[in-house]
Amino acid sequence: ALGSDTSLLQRIFDDTATKLERSEIEDERIAGELHLLIGHAYSSIGDFHASEHHLQQSIRIRERLLGSEDIETIRSRMQLALLRSNQGRMREAVRMNEELHPHLVRLVGPEEKETIGHEINLAQGYWALEELERARALGEAALAKAERVLGEDDEYTLNAANNVGLVLNSLGHPAEAERYFQRVHETWRREVGPDHPATLTAIGNLALTLLARHEVEEAERLHSDVVNTLTRICGEEHVRTLNARMGLAGAYVATGKLGEAQALLENVADVAKRALSPEHKINLGIQSQLAGVYAQSGRHGDAADLARESAAKARRVLGDRSPLALRYVDRSAITFETLRLPDEAHD
Repeated sequence: ALGSDTSLLQRIFDDTATKLERSEIEDERIAGELHLLIGHAYSSIGDFHASEHHLQQSIRIRERLLGSEDIETIRSRMQLALLRSNQGRMREAVRMNEELHPHLVRLVGPEEKETIGHEINLAQGYWALEELERARALGEAALAKAERVLGEDDEYTLNAANNVGLVLNSLGHPAEAERYFQRVHETWRREVGPDHPATLTAIGNLALTLLARHEVEEAERLHSDVVNTLTRICGEEHVRTLNARMGLAGAYVATGKLGEAQALLENVADVAKRALSPEHKINLGIQSQLAGVYAQSGRHGDAADLARESAAKARRVLGDRSPLALRYVDRSAITFETLRLPDEAHD
Protein backbone atom coordinates (compact mmCIF):
# COMPACT_ATOMS: atom_id res chain seq x y z
CA ALA A 1 0.00 0.00 0.00
CA LEU A 2 2.98 2.28 -0.59
CA GLY A 3 1.10 4.52 -2.94
CA SER A 4 -2.26 4.36 -1.18
CA ASP A 5 -4.31 7.50 -0.68
CA THR A 6 -3.73 8.46 2.96
CA SER A 7 -7.28 9.86 3.21
CA LEU A 8 -8.69 6.41 2.38
CA LEU A 9 -6.40 4.77 4.93
CA GLN A 10 -7.44 7.37 7.50
CA ARG A 11 -11.13 6.51 6.98
CA ILE A 12 -10.39 2.81 7.47
CA PHE A 13 -8.43 3.49 10.66
CA ASP A 14 -11.12 5.89 11.92
CA ASP A 15 -13.83 3.27 11.44
CA THR A 16 -11.92 0.70 13.50
CA ALA A 17 -11.05 3.33 16.11
CA THR A 18 -14.72 4.28 16.46
CA LYS A 19 -15.65 0.67 17.20
CA LEU A 20 -12.97 0.57 19.88
CA GLU A 21 -14.14 3.80 21.48
CA ARG A 22 -17.74 2.55 21.54
CA SER A 23 -16.56 -0.60 23.35
CA GLU A 24 -17.87 -2.78 20.53
CA ILE A 25 -14.83 -5.02 21.08
CA GLU A 26 -15.80 -6.89 24.26
CA ASP A 27 -12.61 -8.92 24.72
CA GLU A 28 -10.20 -6.48 26.40
CA ARG A 29 -7.14 -8.42 25.35
CA ILE A 30 -8.20 -8.14 21.71
CA ALA A 31 -8.98 -4.45 22.29
CA GLY A 32 -5.45 -3.92 23.62
CA GLU A 33 -3.98 -5.51 20.51
CA LEU A 34 -6.25 -3.49 18.20
CA HIS A 35 -5.32 -0.23 19.95
CA LEU A 36 -1.66 -1.15 19.36
CA LEU A 37 -2.22 -1.91 15.67
CA ILE A 38 -4.31 1.22 15.08
CA GLY A 39 -1.76 3.35 16.94
CA HIS A 40 0.99 2.02 14.70
CA ALA A 41 -1.17 2.60 11.62
CA TYR A 42 -1.93 6.22 12.53
CA SER A 43 1.79 6.85 13.10
CA SER A 44 2.56 5.47 9.63
CA ILE A 45 0.38 8.16 8.00
CA GLY A 46 1.70 10.92 10.26
CA ASP A 47 -1.34 11.33 12.54
CA PHE A 48 0.68 11.36 15.74
CA HIS A 49 -2.09 12.69 17.98
CA ALA A 50 -4.41 9.77 17.17
CA SER A 51 -1.47 7.35 17.34
CA GLU A 52 -0.57 8.45 20.86
CA HIS A 53 -4.15 8.08 22.08
CA HIS A 54 -4.41 4.47 20.91
CA LEU A 55 -0.95 3.45 22.07
CA GLN A 56 -1.62 4.85 25.54
CA GLN A 57 -4.93 2.96 25.59
CA SER A 58 -3.12 -0.24 24.66
CA ILE A 59 -0.59 0.28 27.44
CA ARG A 60 -3.31 0.99 30.04
CA ILE A 61 -5.33 -2.09 29.08
CA ARG A 62 -2.32 -4.39 29.09
CA GLU A 63 -0.92 -3.05 32.34
CA ARG A 64 -4.28 -3.64 34.02
CA LEU A 65 -4.78 -7.13 32.58
CA LEU A 66 -1.21 -8.43 32.41
CA GLY A 67 1.02 -6.20 34.52
CA SER A 68 3.69 -3.68 33.62
CA GLU A 69 6.41 -6.23 32.88
CA ASP A 70 4.46 -8.64 30.66
CA ILE A 71 5.92 -8.90 27.15
CA GLU A 72 2.69 -7.62 25.55
CA THR A 73 2.83 -4.48 27.71
CA ILE A 74 6.51 -4.07 26.85
CA ARG A 75 5.66 -4.26 23.13
CA SER A 76 3.04 -1.54 23.48
CA ARG A 77 5.59 0.66 25.25
CA MET A 78 8.14 -0.08 22.51
CA GLN A 79 5.65 1.18 19.93
CA LEU A 80 5.19 4.37 21.95
CA ALA A 81 8.98 4.82 21.94
CA LEU A 82 8.92 4.44 18.14
CA LEU A 83 6.24 7.14 17.97
CA ARG A 84 8.46 9.45 20.01
CA SER A 85 11.25 8.82 17.49
CA ASN A 86 8.94 9.58 14.55
CA GLN A 87 7.89 12.79 16.29
CA GLY A 88 11.53 13.83 16.59
CA ARG A 89 11.42 13.54 20.40
CA MET A 90 14.59 11.47 20.29
CA ARG A 91 15.79 11.93 23.85
CA GLU A 92 12.49 10.55 25.16
CA ALA A 93 12.59 7.70 22.66
CA VAL A 94 16.12 6.73 23.66
CA ARG A 95 15.35 6.94 27.38
CA MET A 96 12.30 4.70 26.92
CA ASN A 97 14.23 2.19 24.83
CA GLU A 98 17.04 2.09 27.38
CA GLU A 99 14.49 1.28 30.10
CA LEU A 100 12.80 -1.40 27.97
CA HIS A 101 15.97 -3.17 26.83
CA PRO A 102 16.67 -5.25 29.97
CA HIS A 103 13.03 -6.38 30.09
CA LEU A 104 13.26 -7.52 26.48
CA VAL A 105 16.51 -9.39 27.12
CA ARG A 106 14.95 -11.16 30.11
CA LEU A 107 11.56 -11.95 28.55
CA VAL A 108 12.54 -12.72 24.97
CA GLY A 109 16.25 -13.52 25.12
CA PRO A 110 19.47 -11.64 24.24
CA GLU A 111 19.87 -13.19 20.78
CA GLU A 112 16.26 -13.24 19.57
CA LYS A 113 15.42 -11.17 16.50
CA GLU A 114 13.14 -8.82 18.45
CA THR A 115 15.93 -7.95 20.90
CA ILE A 116 18.45 -7.44 18.10
CA GLY A 117 16.02 -5.11 16.33
CA HIS A 118 15.55 -3.14 19.54
CA GLU A 119 19.32 -2.71 19.89
CA ILE A 120 19.57 -1.55 16.27
CA ASN A 121 16.86 1.07 16.94
CA LEU A 122 18.60 2.20 20.13
CA ALA A 123 21.89 2.65 18.25
CA GLN A 124 20.06 4.73 15.65
CA GLY A 125 18.66 6.86 18.47
CA TYR A 126 22.16 7.55 19.78
CA TRP A 127 23.16 8.59 16.25
CA ALA A 128 20.19 10.98 16.05
CA LEU A 129 21.26 12.47 19.39
CA GLU A 130 24.75 12.87 17.92
CA GLU A 131 26.21 10.59 20.61
CA LEU A 132 28.34 9.17 17.83
CA GLU A 133 30.87 7.03 19.69
CA ARG A 134 28.10 5.43 21.71
CA ALA A 135 26.12 4.88 18.51
CA ARG A 136 29.15 3.33 16.82
CA ALA A 137 29.88 0.92 19.68
CA LEU A 138 26.31 -0.33 20.01
CA GLY A 139 25.74 -0.27 16.25
CA GLU A 140 28.79 -2.39 15.49
CA ALA A 141 27.89 -4.83 18.30
CA ALA A 142 24.32 -5.13 17.02
CA LEU A 143 25.59 -5.66 13.47
CA ALA A 144 27.98 -8.42 14.57
CA LYS A 145 25.20 -10.14 16.52
CA ALA A 146 22.75 -9.83 13.60
CA GLU A 147 25.29 -11.28 11.16
CA ARG A 148 25.98 -14.21 13.47
CA VAL A 149 22.40 -14.99 14.48
CA LEU A 150 20.32 -13.88 11.48
CA GLY A 151 22.74 -14.00 8.56
CA GLU A 152 24.35 -11.35 6.38
CA ASP A 153 21.32 -10.85 4.10
CA ASP A 154 18.64 -10.52 6.79
CA GLU A 155 16.64 -7.30 6.84
CA TYR A 156 17.73 -6.51 10.40
CA THR A 157 21.38 -7.09 9.50
CA LEU A 158 21.08 -4.67 6.59
CA ASN A 159 19.42 -2.07 8.82
CA ALA A 160 22.29 -2.46 11.30
CA ALA A 161 24.88 -2.06 8.52
CA ASN A 162 23.06 1.03 7.29
CA ASN A 163 23.16 2.52 10.81
CA VAL A 164 26.91 1.94 11.08
CA GLY A 165 27.35 3.68 7.73
CA LEU A 166 25.38 6.70 8.93
CA VAL A 167 27.50 6.96 12.06
CA LEU A 168 30.77 6.69 10.12
CA ASN A 169 29.63 9.37 7.67
CA SER A 170 28.72 11.65 10.59
CA LEU A 171 32.16 10.99 12.12
CA GLY A 172 33.77 12.23 8.91
CA HIS A 173 34.67 8.86 7.36
CA PRO A 174 32.67 8.86 4.10
CA ALA A 175 34.87 6.26 2.40
CA GLU A 176 34.26 3.76 5.22
CA ALA A 177 30.57 4.65 5.29
CA GLU A 178 30.32 4.07 1.54
CA ARG A 179 31.45 0.46 1.94
CA TYR A 180 28.53 -0.23 4.28
CA PHE A 181 26.03 1.61 2.11
CA GLN A 182 27.29 -0.18 -1.00
CA ARG A 183 26.89 -3.55 0.71
CA VAL A 184 23.34 -2.68 1.77
CA HIS A 185 22.46 -1.39 -1.70
CA GLU A 186 23.82 -4.44 -3.51
CA THR A 187 21.99 -6.84 -1.19
CA TRP A 188 18.66 -5.06 -1.38
CA ARG A 189 18.94 -4.72 -5.15
CA ARG A 190 19.57 -8.47 -5.45
CA GLU A 191 16.87 -9.49 -2.97
CA VAL A 192 13.98 -7.11 -3.74
CA GLY A 193 14.92 -5.32 -6.97
CA PRO A 194 16.13 -1.87 -8.01
CA ASP A 195 12.84 -0.03 -7.39
CA HIS A 196 12.12 -1.21 -3.85
CA PRO A 197 12.10 1.62 -1.26
CA ALA A 198 14.84 -0.12 0.75
CA THR A 199 17.11 -0.17 -2.32
CA LEU A 200 16.34 3.46 -3.03
CA THR A 201 17.06 4.48 0.56
CA ALA A 202 20.47 2.83 0.23
CA ILE A 203 21.12 4.83 -2.95
CA GLY A 204 20.15 8.03 -1.13
CA ASN A 205 22.65 7.20 1.62
CA LEU A 206 25.36 6.62 -0.99
CA ALA A 207 24.59 10.11 -2.27
CA LEU A 208 25.28 11.47 1.23
CA THR A 209 28.82 10.12 1.11
CA LEU A 210 29.31 11.71 -2.31
CA LEU A 211 28.22 15.08 -0.92
CA ALA A 212 30.64 14.64 1.98
CA ARG A 213 33.43 14.10 -0.60
CA HIS A 214 32.21 17.12 -2.61
CA GLU A 215 31.20 14.97 -5.60
CA VAL A 216 28.08 17.09 -5.85
CA GLU A 217 27.04 16.46 -9.47
CA GLU A 218 26.95 12.68 -9.01
CA ALA A 219 25.18 13.11 -5.68
CA GLU A 220 22.54 15.23 -7.38
CA ARG A 221 22.06 12.59 -10.09
CA LEU A 222 21.54 9.83 -7.54
CA HIS A 223 19.12 11.93 -5.46
CA SER A 224 17.15 12.81 -8.59
CA ASP A 225 16.88 9.15 -9.63
CA VAL A 226 15.63 8.21 -6.17
CA VAL A 227 13.03 10.99 -6.12
CA ASN A 228 11.67 10.09 -9.55
CA THR A 229 11.34 6.40 -8.68
CA LEU A 230 9.82 6.96 -5.23
CA THR A 231 7.30 9.43 -6.66
CA ARG A 232 6.25 6.80 -9.20
CA ILE A 233 5.90 3.87 -6.79
CA CYS A 234 4.93 5.58 -3.51
CA GLY A 235 3.30 8.84 -4.57
CA GLU A 236 4.30 12.40 -3.79
CA GLU A 237 2.73 12.42 -0.30
CA HIS A 238 4.64 9.44 1.09
CA VAL A 239 7.17 10.21 3.84
CA ARG A 240 9.94 8.42 1.91
CA THR A 241 9.29 10.60 -1.13
CA LEU A 242 9.21 13.81 0.88
CA ASN A 243 12.48 12.94 2.64
CA ALA A 244 14.10 12.11 -0.69
CA ARG A 245 12.99 15.41 -2.21
CA MET A 246 14.47 17.30 0.74
CA GLY A 247 17.73 15.42 0.07
CA LEU A 248 17.61 16.45 -3.58
CA ALA A 249 17.07 20.07 -2.52
CA GLY A 250 20.22 19.83 -0.42
CA ALA A 251 22.10 18.57 -3.49
CA TYR A 252 20.74 21.49 -5.52
CA VAL A 253 22.09 23.90 -2.92
CA ALA A 254 25.49 22.18 -3.04
CA THR A 255 25.61 22.60 -6.83
CA GLY A 256 24.51 26.25 -6.62
CA LYS A 257 21.02 25.68 -8.05
CA LEU A 258 19.22 27.84 -5.50
CA GLY A 259 16.18 28.46 -7.71
CA GLU A 260 15.58 24.74 -8.19
CA ALA A 261 16.09 24.12 -4.46
CA GLN A 262 13.64 26.86 -3.50
CA ALA A 263 10.92 25.67 -5.88
CA LEU A 264 11.31 22.07 -4.75
CA LEU A 265 11.24 22.91 -1.04
CA GLU A 266 8.20 25.16 -1.42
CA ASN A 267 6.38 22.30 -3.14
CA VAL A 268 7.46 19.82 -0.44
CA ALA A 269 6.23 22.24 2.23
CA ASP A 270 2.80 22.45 0.57
CA VAL A 271 2.50 18.67 0.21
CA ALA A 272 3.73 17.95 3.74
CA LYS A 273 1.33 20.50 5.21
CA ARG A 274 -1.54 18.76 3.43
CA ALA A 275 -0.48 15.16 4.02
CA LEU A 276 1.17 15.12 7.46
CA SER A 277 0.34 16.33 10.93
CA PRO A 278 1.73 19.76 11.90
CA GLU A 279 4.11 18.20 14.45
CA HIS A 280 5.65 15.75 11.98
CA LYS A 281 9.41 16.26 11.82
CA ILE A 282 9.24 16.87 8.07
CA ASN A 283 6.90 19.81 8.64
CA LEU A 284 9.28 21.09 11.31
CA GLY A 285 12.46 20.59 9.28
CA ILE A 286 11.29 21.89 5.92
CA GLN A 287 10.89 25.43 7.27
CA SER A 288 14.45 25.72 8.55
CA GLN A 289 15.84 24.27 5.31
CA LEU A 290 13.75 26.64 3.20
CA ALA A 291 14.72 29.62 5.37
CA GLY A 292 18.38 28.91 4.63
CA VAL A 293 17.71 28.82 0.89
CA TYR A 294 15.75 32.10 1.08
CA ALA A 295 18.70 33.71 2.88
CA GLN A 296 21.17 32.56 0.22
CA SER A 297 18.78 33.71 -2.54
CA GLY A 298 18.46 37.25 -1.18
CA ARG A 299 14.90 36.91 0.15
CA HIS A 300 16.01 38.23 3.51
CA GLY A 301 12.62 39.20 4.93
CA ASP A 302 11.09 35.82 4.09
CA ALA A 303 14.17 34.05 5.45
CA ALA A 304 14.03 35.88 8.79
CA ASP A 305 10.29 35.31 9.22
CA LEU A 306 10.54 31.60 8.41
CA ALA A 307 13.61 31.10 10.60
CA ARG A 308 11.79 32.64 13.58
CA GLU A 309 8.71 30.52 12.93
CA SER A 310 10.80 27.35 12.53
CA ALA A 311 12.69 27.84 15.78
CA ALA A 312 9.55 28.73 17.74
CA LYS A 313 7.57 25.78 16.40
CA ALA A 314 10.39 23.31 17.06
CA ARG A 315 10.70 24.49 20.66
CA ARG A 316 6.93 24.37 21.19
CA VAL A 317 6.43 20.90 19.70
CA LEU A 318 9.66 19.16 20.73
CA GLY A 319 10.70 21.06 23.85
CA ASP A 320 13.62 23.41 24.45
CA ARG A 321 16.07 20.56 25.18
CA SER A 322 15.18 18.32 22.26
CA PRO A 323 18.27 17.66 20.08
CA LEU A 324 16.15 17.97 16.95
CA ALA A 325 14.70 21.27 18.16
CA LEU A 326 18.20 22.53 18.95
CA ARG A 327 19.30 21.51 15.45
CA TYR A 328 16.51 23.60 13.91
CA VAL A 329 17.34 26.48 16.25
CA ASP A 330 20.99 26.23 15.18
CA ARG A 331 19.95 26.34 11.53
CA SER A 332 17.87 29.43 12.27
CA ALA A 333 20.90 31.01 13.99
CA ILE A 334 23.00 30.36 10.88
CA THR A 335 20.26 31.99 8.80
CA PHE A 336 20.24 35.05 11.07
CA GLU A 337 24.03 35.27 10.85
CA THR A 338 23.79 35.10 7.06
CA LEU A 339 21.28 37.97 7.27
CA ARG A 340 23.59 39.82 9.69
CA LEU A 341 21.09 39.71 12.55
CA PRO A 342 23.52 38.73 15.35
CA ASP A 343 21.14 39.53 18.22
CA GLU A 344 18.57 37.01 16.96
CA ALA A 345 21.26 34.47 16.16
CA HIS A 346 22.12 34.29 19.88
CA ASP A 347 18.56 34.23 21.26
